[in-house]
Amino acid sequence: MGLFSKLFKNNEGEKVEKKDVVVEEVNTTDNKKYRAIIACGSGVATSTMARKKIEKGFEERGLKVEITQCKIGELENLAKVQKPNFVIHTVVLPQGLTFDCPVFSGVPFLTGVGLTKALDEIIDSIKK
Repeated sequence: MGLFSKLFKNNEGEKVEKKDVVVEEVNTTDNKKYRAIIACGSGVATSTMARKKIEKGFEERGLKVEITQCKIGELENLAKVQKPNFVIHTVVLPQGLTFDCPVFSGVPFLTGVGLTKALDEIIDSIKK
């Protein structure tokens, strides 16, 4: 007997059990919210351009992302504090910086060349 079972009487007055069909909904979207940091020279211009394209790409794939923009000089310390799932830089990354997450170039998000491939690489790396 299920949760949605109901009792009915048939023509002879006997109680008959009727079971409703229970349809389970499967949530196919990833409800996890990913964190990212995007860095550029000023923390305003090219990081904003990249941010909008990344947010749109994640939304189209049913994924949630929270993005923080910063200056390239702030990137390493901010990444240590926020522990993002991935980092993107739109300017040359200074040598010697280390991160505990995948790091990607933001050039595809500025030029549009290889944008889909870059998004797929980011998503593949963070879902592992």
